[in-house]
Amino acid sequence: MVRRPDTGEILPPAGAVVPWGPHRAYWLRRRKDGDVSITHTAVPVRPADDREEG
Repeated sequence: MVRRPDTGEILPPAGAVVPWGPHRAYWLRRRKDGDVSITHTAVPVRPADDREEG
């Protein structure tokens, strides 16, 4: 677990995926501000359409 020295806030490890959920915007903001080194974000996967085209 990594904590920010000045606030004690828990930070995700470098390269972690930003989790979906109520705190996603918070982690993305921290990434934008340069406070965390998250390199990848979770991409929603749309389920394949089971209908046949035609």
